[in-house]
Amino acid sequence: MLNDPKFMDWLREQHDRKDLVGKLAKIVRSDPRAGNLRGARDLSQRLNLDEADYEMYEALDQANDEFRQETLH
Repeated sequence: MLNDPKFMDWLREQHDRKDLVGKLAKIVRSDPRAGNLRGARDLSQRLNLDEADYEMYEALDQANDEFRQETLH
């Protein structure tokens, strides 16, 4: 998992989704500390510090995979 600042912008835009990625996006958008996150790796470390539920790690993995697929095309 890499730190790509574009990932954080992409993730914030996913807030209308009705799945776990959308839930994660809403959490990131509402977290005042999230502005310091530089990408997926930083977000993963934040989830560790916050002792997040496993589903948020799954959401991050899914979001990271989708982001990478979209940026490759």
